[in-house]
Amino acid sequence: MGSRLAKKTRLIEQLTTVLSGPPKPETSDVAVAAFVDVWCSERRGMSRAWKRRATMHWESYFWANLAEAVARRQGVMPATLDGYFRTPPSTARELPAVRTPTASPGHR
Repeated sequence: MGSRLAKKTRLIEQLTTVLSGPPKPETSDVAVAAFVDVWCSERRGMSRAWKRRATMHWESYFWANLAEAVARRQGVMPATLDGYFRTPPSTARELPAVRTPTASPGHR
């Protein structure tokens, strides 16, 4: 898992850089480019406090995914759903809410 873990770690580092980086960074990675679009839409018009909270939630979610992948690989994930929810970090609990733009009047 060494090289795969390194690759996943680099991806998460790129994703978290998007959160604090320039408004719309250039990237060749499809997953990062997709997240750039989500993040740019999501943060538009939001307060600094909201952006800080959202950044924390996204970072936690990304790193929790890596921790869960490692735990699965090592065979230490809980066997039951109840156990899964009680074992931090849990991506099911960390999934950030994505703010979607509301339609303007008359828009379908």
